[in-house]
Amino acid sequence: MPSLLSSINVSTIALSTAVVCALSGVAVYAIHKAYRKRRQFMKVANVCKLIIYPIKSLPGIEVNRLEVTTNGTKYGPFRDRSWLLVDKENRMITQRTEGCSKLALLSLQFKDNMLWITAPDLPTLKLKVKTEVDDEVIQTNVWGDPMEGVYCGLEAEEFFAQYLNKTGTKLIQHIPKQSVRDGYIEVNNAKVIRNAKYPIIYQDKSGLLVINQSSVDDLNSRLPTDALKTSYRNFRPNILISECDAFDEDNWQWVSIRDV
Repeated sequence: MPSLLSSINVSTIALSTAVVCALSGVAVYAIHKAYRKRRQFMKVANVCKLIIYPIKSLPGIEVNRLEVTTNGTKYGPFRDRSWLLVDKENRMITQRTEGCSKLALLSLQFKDNMLWITAPDLPTLKLKVKTEVDDEVIQTNVWGDPMEGVYCGLEAEEFFAQYLNKTGTKLIQHIPKQSVRDGYIEVNNAKVIRNAKYPIIYQDKSGLLVINQSSVDDLNSRLPTDALKTSYRNFRPNILISECDAFDEDNWQWVSIRDV
């Protein structure tokens, strides 16, 4: 039997431009791998939550709709994981970075067409979405892929440098015309390869992540009674689904939600 954590499947879905309605209970349809030759979709689950993560490795924001684009999800002008923190040497910062797990404790909200970020004892940082290159372009690297982003200013730099106690921490934003990375897809039910048809920006491997609440519940049921329980938030999905069996998503070849 595989380890419990490796058994949790955060499924990836190939992207096309469309809108996922955020209303709770929207049906999820799938083609089971066993019946993929029939190309017949059947109802398998319901959408429970939609979440977008404007800044990589910061908390997500629950929303009532998501637009699915060719390289990730979008809510109004805000694109998923389109902001990125880098250190003084322009290396990517995530919660995995030493001393940066506290990024998970920040509070984010959309307000006045801006992204507001709050932290104890710091003034609220208010970010507008950049639509063009209006400052220095920072060169960085995301999991081995050269990437770039536009510097978001001294106010953002001071906010995150103080919060993380790391001098030189900068925030950058990806602009749509800047370079993208090849996404990852699964082939032959196991092998994962890069594919330029599904581009991503600062995401780890896929532009859209889905997780099954029943799979998370199953994991928690197997943990020792005194163990800290996990949550869907630990897996940072864009779409949380419910009303299906644990790990049933492992059997889905294709997934459809509304027009996506």
